[in-house]
Amino acid sequence: MNIMLRITYECEGSKKYYTGEDGCEDFSVKVDKSGGVYVLIKAFRPIKISKAEYIVGYDFTEKSKIMVNGYQSWTDTREFDVNDKLPNIGRLTRLFGGKGLTAYGDYEFAEYSNKRGFFHGVSYSYVREGNKFTLIGSLNERTGYTFMYFDVSAATLRFVKDVEGVTIAGEYELFNVRKYTGTGSEVFDKWFADMKIPAPRVKHAFGYTSWYNYYTRISQNLINRDITSFEKHNVVPDIFQIDDGYQTAVGDWLSLKSEFSDGMRPITDRLHKNGSKAGLWLAPFSAHKNSQLIKDHPDWLARDSKGKPVFGGLNWGGFYSLDIYNQGVRDYLKKVFDTVFYEWGFDMVKLDFLYCCCRVPLHGRSRGEIMCDGMDLLREIIGDKLILGCGVPLWPAFGKVDFCRTGADVGLKWVDLPAEKKMHRERVSTVNGVNNTVFRRQLDGRAFVNDPDVVLIRSYNITMSARKRELIARINKIFGNLIFVSDDVDRYNEEQWRVYNYITDGEPITVHEAYYLNKHDIYVKYTEKGEEHTLIFDVNQGETMKSK
Repeated sequence: MNIMLRITYECEGSKKYYTGEDGCEDFSVKVDKSGGVYVLIKAFRPIKISKAEYIVGYDFTEKSKIMVNGYQSWTDTREFDVNDKLPNIGRLTRLFGGKGLTAYGDYEFAEYSNKRGFFHGVSYSYVREGNKFTLIGSLNERTGYTFMYFDVSAATLRFVKDVEGVTIAGEYELFNVRKYTGTGSEVFDKWFADMKIPAPRVKHAFGYTSWYNYYTRISQNLINRDITSFEKHNVVPDIFQIDDGYQTAVGDWLSLKSEFSDGMRPITDRLHKNGSKAGLWLAPFSAHKNSQLIKDHPDWLARDSKGKPVFGGLNWGGFYSLDIYNQGVRDYLKKVFDTVFYEWGFDMVKLDFLYCCCRVPLHGRSRGEIMCDGMDLLREIIGDKLILGCGVPLWPAFGKVDFCRTGADVGLKWVDLPAEKKMHRERVSTVNGVNNTVFRRQLDGRAFVNDPDVVLIRSYNITMSARKRELIARINKIFGNLIFVSDDVDRYNEEQWRVYNYITDGEPITVHEAYYLNKHDIYVKYTEKGEEHTLIFDVNQGETMKSK
């Protein structure tokens, strides 16, 4: 088919449509099709684009495997067969969950279809034919997220730029997408070289997080007890992270619960004395609906085109998004991080729910630009301290965070129930988390250090069998380089210590191949300690089919 640029826009109060590449009375167009798709427009008068798309033909085969990158850290990501369907929220779930569930992903501004062979990815995707990869990667998401729609039956690849809310006056880069062919390593190396993303300064780390055992039910006594357990066994985690639950409310980060009456400094001093870095969880762009922050500063909330506060999601009973361009918000975040690092003594922050700053266009900026500005702001404020990003659209996090979650939260069980599959794609799901760990593996060591989420070793307070828990440990060791546990290690038995020592030995692993053999079994070929290994497992059930 013919390559085609289509733009729907408004100019001087009139809605207009444009098709072609030659420009029109309202703007000029510069197109470069060498090596990808580059489109630069220059508006002669202010224009507001409601849709910009560029369509090219694509020759899929029956053996084509299509990997589409999900919107943010938690969004399910994997390779699909040409006759598969992309998951979506169930109609009843969407109806009754409303914006509480659609807030987490791209459901309000991306195109979904129940048609087989219709998929979309954000910022990058690839098509694999055997060992040959064709990677399509955006070089610029600051002007808006680049959506990539694969339609197998129509034999097309359609690029759509999310420029909602943007008024263009002068030059504006609509698309800057490159295509790379070669092996998996070759295409990702070329893409990151073109983006000029520096390699992560940290290569590997292991540690502890309080979340997946205690969730918000933490206290200084509990944290100190788990530190004592590490001390007792002469184990020094690289990072010991206190997760959600220390603060009186999300947003009120400097207000500690009574369970932390002695403050944070005694804990961080103890960790530093032992040789560990201290980490702390925050959701800097979020505020609980009943937080003191919102009561005192309702003007700090991000607001949609109708002036209503932007709802961030259902967690904690509901929370709202902060306006990162509000000077009061920026000053507050600076105060928070100065306190966390220089008064409380933390070395790393896990920054969560970051997507919520760009839920809607703000102040004439697209979602992509807002998210990039948000990550720039965080790195500027935090300086050279370590950042673990989470719940974040990935491209804006490239080169801005040291570690990044690449999948959904792991559950305390493996199998997804039928009703859970109809929920949002960002839900807690061990199945989705494992898929993301496998199929976002190429980002590790290029964009940041991949955090595949926690390894579950303990046998108490969990419904997953020991075999399934050990499979998670092995998968995380193969594909990730930030390995966390969430246990009181003093309760480990000999077998559990064996698993712990395996995941924390720091031995590098080279993955040669990883793909679906069928609808449920994933095949992995890798080298560890100079020996080649094969792992085949049922991702839906968590059962190892073959291991050698």
